[in-house]
Amino acid sequence: MLLGWLKEYSKKTPPSTGVEDGGWRNDQHVFKWLTSDRSEIKQKLASLRQNTIAERAKSLALEDTAVWSSIILETINSLPAEQRQQIAQQLIKGVHK
Repeated sequence: MLLGWLKEYSKKTPPSTGVEDGGWRNDQHVFKWLTSDRSEIKQKLASLRQNTIAERAKSLALEDTAVWSSIILETINSLPAEQRQQIAQQLIKGVHK
């Protein structure tokens, strides 16, 4: 995955050497990518983490829906009122799709 991200970056900023592997073996190029694209990499990692958690949660929810609905309610009820209302509205919209 990282190699793919580096190759995307390398299309915009080609490495001086190691063009065939996106500059993966060019330490200076990789360092430049990691430092200059830091916010984009963080964003991609956060998205990856969120997707992984969501997939795990879906999998667990399908194993025991009664437990899952109990967890959802407990979690929502532990939030401040404004957040509870926002989540309730999102759930209602999502259920009616």
